Order: sequence, then C-alpha cells, then structure tokens
Amino acid sequence: MIQNPLVGAANKAMADMVRYAAEFGLTPSARTRVAGMSDAGPNPFAEFDELFG
Repeated sequence: MIQNPLVGAANKAMADMVRYAAEFGLTPSARTRVAGMSDAGPNPFAEFDELFG
C-alpha cells in the first residue's frame, strides 16, 4: 500500500502547530517558563478577565 500524500502533509502541519504552541506559551509546560508581568504596572486587560474568566 502507498500512503496518501495528504496524510504526510497533515502530520507535518500538526507537528508545526505543536511547536508553535510551545513557542507562544500555549502548552502547560511552556506556561511555566513564561515570565509574569508583576512589575509591568496595571494590566490594561484586567476588565476582560472578569468577563471571560
């Protein structure tokens, strides 16, 4: 049997998305490495935290 070329493309796209998610701090392990904004002053988006949890 021969693998459909779309399967390889889908697997590569999925691997790319996982790599991008880790780069932008969207995975649980990457979130631990993201620096906090404790000294950045008031959060301009604080009102949205109340609205969207």
